[in-house]
Amino acid sequence: MAIPPPFRLARPPVAERLADRLRSALGRRPGKTFILGVGAQKAGTSWMFRYLKRHPDCAMGLIKEHMVFNAIPGQPDWAGFSRPKLLKLRDELDRQIAALDTPEADAAPPDSAQLLALLDEVAIERAAEARYVQHFDRLLAARPEAWLTGDISPAYGMLDAAAFARIRDLLHAGGYRLRVVFLMRDPVERCYSMVRMADRNAQLQGRTLARPAHLRFADEAVAPWCEARTRYDQTIAALESVFAPHELFVRFYESFITEQGVADLTRFLGIRPVPPLLAHRENVSPRQDEPPPEAIARVRAHYAPVYDFCIERFGLDAVRANWPHAVAR
Repeated sequence: MAIPPPFRLARPPVAERLADRLRSALGRRPGKTFILGVGAQKAGTSWMFRYLKRHPDCAMGLIKEHMVFNAIPGQPDWAGFSRPKLLKLRDELDRQIAALDTPEADAAPPDSAQLLALLDEVAIERAAEARYVQHFDRLLAARPEAWLTGDISPAYGMLDAAAFARIRDLLHAGGYRLRVVFLMRDPVERCYSMVRMADRNAQLQGRTLARPAHLRFADEAVAPWCEARTRYDQTIAALESVFAPHELFVRFYESFITEQGVADLTRFLGIRPVPPLLAHRENVSPRQDEPPPEAIARVRAHYAPVYDFCIERFGLDAVRANWPHAVAR
C-alpha cells in the first residue's frame, strides 16, 4: 500500500467518512483518536505537540515523548532509552523530598503533577501491554471535552514493522482511531540541527565540547545513531507495511508550520482548526558557523538513498521546493 503524496490527504474508507459526516451533522464529536508521532527528530514535532497541547479538543498530558517502545529489550539501545526516565524520576523524587523539609511544606505540599507523570512514564514502559492504553484513557477522562490524545516520540522513527504492528494492535484493541504523523526534514539540515543541539545542551550544562558542531558535522551526521533517525525510506517502508493509507500523514517539515500545513493536520486528525502560533519555534539550536562544503557533500552523498527515495515518491519539484540539498552540488 502506498503512502499518499505529502500535499494530498489520504481519504479514509467510505464507512468511516460517512460516520464522521453523520457525527458532524448531529453535532457529535468523533470517537476517541490517538496521534502517534514518529518523527523525525528536529523536524517540528515539539512545535506540533505544543499546538495540540493548547488545543481544546486534545488531552496530550505533560510528557511529549514517552518512547515506550524504544525501551523494550530487543530494540536497539533499549537501556539507553530507559535510563534517562529513571534518572528524571530520581531527580524529581529528590526535589519532592527536599520540598518536604522547607517551612512551606506544611501549608502547601509540593505539586505532584510532574511526579505522577514520571511515575506513569516508567510504569507504562515496564508494562506497556497493560498500561499504555490505560494511561491515555486517563488523560481523556480528565478532559471530558477532548477526544484526541497521543504519544509524539520522534525516536519511534527507528522502530521496525513488528514494533509498529504491536503499537497498532494495542491501540485498535483499546478502541482508538489511529492517526500516524511523520514529518521529514532535509537530511543534511536535520543532521546539522541535531549536532548543533548537542552543543546547545552542553552549554546549558556548563560544558564545552572539544570541537564545535560545524567541525564535527561530517563525522557525526553519518554515525549510526544519527543515520538511524534519518533513513526516512526505511521508516516509511515500515509504516506503510503496517498502517492503512488513511492512517498516515507524511509531510515535509519545511512547509508544515504554515496555515495550510496546520489546516491539513487538523483535518487529518479530525479536530477543529485553531489558529497556530506560526512565529514561535521550539528547541531552536543556534546556527553560527556552516560546515565546510566538502562536509556537506559527504553527508549528502551518504544520504543519497533517502533523497532518491523521496524524489521518486513525492516528485522532484516537491522535494526541491522544500529541501535545499535535494540536488547534489
